Formats: sequence, structure tokens, C-alpha cells
Amino acid sequence: VVNLKAYDRFSDALWSLLGGSMAAAVPNFETKTGDSLYTIGDLLFQVYGKLEIDNDNGRVVGREIVGLMMARIVELKARAAVATSANPSLGKVFNIIFEQEGKGKSPRPFLDVRKMLWGEDLDGRSGLLRSLTSGRTILKFNSDTNRFGASDHLKEASELLSTNAQSDSNRKLIRNAIKWSIVMDGIDAINEAFFKGRG
Repeated sequence: VVNLKAYDRFSDALWSLLGGSMAAAVPNFETKTGDSLYTIGDLLFQVYGKLEIDNDNGRVVGREIVGLMMARIVELKARAAVATSANPSLGKVFNIIFEQEGKGKSPRPFLDVRKMLWGEDLDGRSGLLRSLTSGRTILKFNSDTNRFGASDHLKEASELLSTNAQSDSNRKLIRNAIKWSIVMDGIDAINEAFFKGRG
């Protein structure tokens, strides 16, 4: 006997992820709300979230399973987004170093997506993933609450989105550019404070 309600919810979650037969929605993030990802998490929780299975490793709870599923979905979307975007050029690297956000200039790679997922301060205290760990779903992502390595997949997704690169050399280049951009922002702030104080 098949639970048709669970099957229907799983199908809805899959369709929300894929967006169609050509999987056109996979590389896209709704950066304003993340509604589709939240919907997927909620639907998967309704199917698997309340499972409790006893095996050799102890009790496996559905919140861990769905946490792993959602972490892999976020990583999948991050890989697809990076794969379908252009590799960062040398000009883009210099833009990251010397240009500041919020002044109509080039932002850092996928910053809006990362803020949507991990919150405005990128610390995980707010954002879509935080909302999935509270309220009705209470999914488990952290290494101390998820035995299946969900946090590793989220870490990889963050790394991909912060560097917009899948190769190690490109990742290192962008990481260094972001570090230099932070240094340059600090120098600008010090200069501004110094000259403002003297003015």
C-alpha cells in the first residue's frame, strides 16, 4: 500500500526543486524570500520528518534525514548556480578588491544568495536555514545534531557561493580578493574617520 498523500508531497517538493522537465529552476535562488526552498523543506518534513528508525547506530530521526536532504539540495543548487555563471575574470577580482558594495558597483559573488540562506551577517543566526531549524520543521543541520554530515554539505555550498568557482585555484584567488577587499574597506573607513575628525 502506497501513502498517496506522502507521494504527492514528495512529487511537489521535487517539482519545486526542478521547476520543469529540463530542471531549469535548479541553478536559481529566490534571493528575496527563498520561498521555494522553504516549501521544499516543509514538504519533505511532512513526508519524512516524523520518521523514527532504530538501527545499529541508534535511533535515526526524520529531522536528521530531512536536514541532510535539504543540505544536499542547497549544495546542488549552489553547484548548478556556479556552473552556469561565468568564471571570475581578473577584472572581476580587481572589482572585488577595490569596489565597495552598495554604491552601484560589482557586489561579491552570490552575496545576496548567501544572505538569504545564512542571514544578513552570514552567521546563521537568521536566514532561510535558520527558519528551517525552528518552528514546525526543526530540521537538524549542525554536526552535533546531524550524524549524516549535513553541515559539510552546507559548508561546501557556502564555499562555492562565496568564491563562484569550482576549481581550487579559482577559489583561492577569489578568497584572497575578498580578504583584500575587507582590508581596503577598513583602510577607507580609517581614512574617512581621520579626515572627518580633522575637518
